[in-house]
Amino acid sequence: MNREWIDLNMYHDLDAVIELLSDCMYADQATVLREIENYQMTTSRQWYGKCHAGECIGLIGVEHLSECVTELKHISVRSDYRRLGIGRNMIMTYVRDHNIQTLIAETDKDAVHFYKKVGFDIVSLGEKYAGVERFQCTLHVALVNDLKSIYPNCPVTERMVIIDGLNREELMKQLQQSSIHLNAYAEMLLADERFMISSTRYSLHTVELTARNLGFPDGATTEQMFTKAQQLGLKLCPLELAPYLRMQYIDQPEDMEGEVRHNQAPSGSVTVASEPISEEDTFPKGFYLRHMHGELWLRGYCADDLHSWNANDRFIFVK
Repeated sequence: MNREWIDLNMYHDLDAVIELLSDCMYADQATVLREIENYQMTTSRQWYGKCHAGECIGLIGVEHLSECVTELKHISVRSDYRRLGIGRNMIMTYVRDHNIQTLIAETDKDAVHFYKKVGFDIVSLGEKYAGVERFQCTLHVALVNDLKSIYPNCPVTERMVIIDGLNREELMKQLQQSSIHLNAYAEMLLADERFMISSTRYSLHTVELTARNLGFPDGATTEQMFTKAQQLGLKLCPLELAPYLRMQYIDQPEDMEGEVRHNQAPSGSVTVASEPISEEDTFPKGFYLRHMHGELWLRGYCADDLHSWNANDRFIFVK
């Protein structure tokens, strides 16, 4: 598992674990403690915590019923971190990292919509308890990703981008002359003294691909994608590449949908993969390119380290 995950059998904060487990069990503390003991003593069970800023903010617990079937026993996200895609990300990360073939779960009417959104098939079990309808949820997972969709075997778009060595004032003037539109976040990045500018002219060979092409058919966090890209021989872009790429990539397909996606990359956008210059969640982490309403945009974006990108979101790396 990656460093965002912890084996809860080794975790020090039992109170946090009890609180998370209680939220999804709706049971008294004695019952919750017995369930914790089951995880600690039963070899067919595993449970992991999702970490953020050193705290456990999510929990997933499973039991391996057979070689092919795994049951999702518990899943819980701390109340102040809900509706951010963390639950779905925990399921998909566990499924991927453990080569799960079939994942099953049983739930009630209140939670069944969540399982539908994740991709589970839903079958009603009727009223197993008086006045309470239960549902069987089944997620069928392909064992092997299609290798043709993974870099370097997949089709990609490659470009040679020229970095002209302009100073900050010259660069801003060139963007204006090229009719490039900036949002407030892009202006913040370009004005920040930590935005490093080279005075030497040089070129970079870039690759445009999707999160799916990095081996994430169900999406991934920024850290997961950047780590995998570097394992595959790609590099993160210098931040200054983005404005030059924007000026040179004038034939970017226009976003005709104009779809508003809350907490997601806009449709038709391409994100430049680069190291953030600030760890503050309210400060922009980097740039993305967009063509909409006949205008070319260089835009900055904010996202914390819990953000989960979609499989078809597009990124620029350096080859």
